[in-house]
Amino acid sequence: MSSFMTAALLIGIGLAAIIYLSIDSKVRFQNKLRLSWSNHKRFFGNPYYQVDYNYYFQHLVDNHTDHFFVDDITWNDLNLSLVMDNMNYTFTSAGDEALYASLRNIISQLPDEQLMARIENDSSYREKLAHILATLGKSYNSDSSKYFMASYLFPKYEPKYLLLTFAPMLGILLMFYNVIAGIILFLLFNSINSYFSNMNKRKVENEYTDFFYAISIVNTARKIHRLNDEAIDTKGLTSLRVLSPFLITEDSSKENWLFNIINTFKSMFFVDYHLYYYLLRSFKKNADAYSSYWHFVARHDVSYSTALWRRTLPYYSSPVPVTGEELTAEELYHPLVENAVPNDIQIERDILLTGSNASGKSTFLKTLAVNIILANSLNITTSKVFRYKPGILLSSMNLADSITKGDSYFVSEVKALKRMVDAAEHYDKVYCFFDELFKGTNTIDRISSGESILHYFSKHNNVTVMAATHDRELTTLLKDRYDFYYFKESILEDHDITFDYKIRRGVSNTSNAIELLNIYQFPDIVYDRALHNRTRLYRK
Repeated sequence: MSSFMTAALLIGIGLAAIIYLSIDSKVRFQNKLRLSWSNHKRFFGNPYYQVDYNYYFQHLVDNHTDHFFVDDITWNDLNLSLVMDNMNYTFTSAGDEALYASLRNIISQLPDEQLMARIENDSSYREKLAHILATLGKSYNSDSSKYFMASYLFPKYEPKYLLLTFAPMLGILLMFYNVIAGIILFLLFNSINSYFSNMNKRKVENEYTDFFYAISIVNTARKIHRLNDEAIDTKGLTSLRVLSPFLITEDSSKENWLFNIINTFKSMFFVDYHLYYYLLRSFKKNADAYSSYWHFVARHDVSYSTALWRRTLPYYSSPVPVTGEELTAEELYHPLVENAVPNDIQIERDILLTGSNASGKSTFLKTLAVNIILANSLNITTSKVFRYKPGILLSSMNLADSITKGDSYFVSEVKALKRMVDAAEHYDKVYCFFDELFKGTNTIDRISSGESILHYFSKHNNVTVMAATHDRELTTLLKDRYDFYYFKESILEDHDITFDYKIRRGVSNTSNAIELLNIYQFPDIVYDRALHNRTRLYRK
């Protein structure tokens, strides 16, 4: 076999291998997409945390200071980061950010019910949409929404740098009269341009991630519109798609000679600076159009994610808005609790929950609160029936001392309660959730202050209170204003404790705190003395 034939054979084998690997990669990509739906798997693995997807939310907070949003206290009280992790099947960073902002209740009901129905019922459409979204993918820590925010200050273009672009041409012209002088001048300006070009590159390099991802979002919106057989006008942003490839400044292989020649030419004439700012100006001029593309992609991604998440639930329902103040939930459960015990509740007045430790009070409060958040944001609840008046939600359930702010537990709680008092005066409907009011102080002050706060809120028709307490004295003080529910436990003959986690009307008449000392095998002298102390105190 001749050398030519050997070389041709090797080249042919190489090309065949490249083609095979390319086809195999695409097949595996498509199979992974298909299985992610049927097996309820995330395409990109485990979700990432808040730092990666809070930019859009923070922009909305900065640009709409009058908008309510679920604050950090409530977010942490309800473990909403875990709720989001559980339900997050998004493909894109825009989807991540929109889902997060929606759960913070600063935007509402982002998923499209008709779109979700099509995703669930039309496998061909679903797979094509998933492929488009997965191709866009995620760009972690990128901030692609800033380009349509009024608060974003676009970098200022400096026309003086045009001089750097034309300066090397002086050297070229001078060569016609004096070759040596022309070459020296050309090399001098080339060195100056290379210096400023690299300096500018370092200055804006971090922005390129956001910039290119934003351009990819525009292209993704075009693809989804075509999939939906919808017209889309991207005329104002055409330059982004056409010219942006020329901004690429790195060749990962370092061996693409054509790329390196183009890059050298751009550096010589300071092209990247002008091109980057020209394309940024396109974003600025077409901010409204880009906003619509961004939200269009995000809505499709969140709709897909929500449709898939719903398939993982035992059952779910859409909330039914009402004009009155009542709230009704049937077969309500927490989306994070495995084998959760469902409960029914009908709230016509404010609610005070009593019950022993670990009986289910706190979990029920969180269950109801999380479902109000989900109803507000995604138009879904983990229940069979959920009727409520949409409104804002605030909680004070799991506070801690703030060392950095110098606040004690009690001061932290007072501040948390004050924000609720303020909200009651400003919003049409407010849901307030409390777990053990004023537990950072003594018994007398706790009961006195707790009754005062709960009484205050009960006089506001626009406020619905759900509060849990161990202080049964509050049920006597608030019997004319609150309805009472409780959870109970059963103590077995071997002193073990069981819970059924079912909510009941009335007031708990049991306590298991001392019995837990016995169950966890504290010394008998500790257990017996605790029983004696309780008997003596109740006699008083």
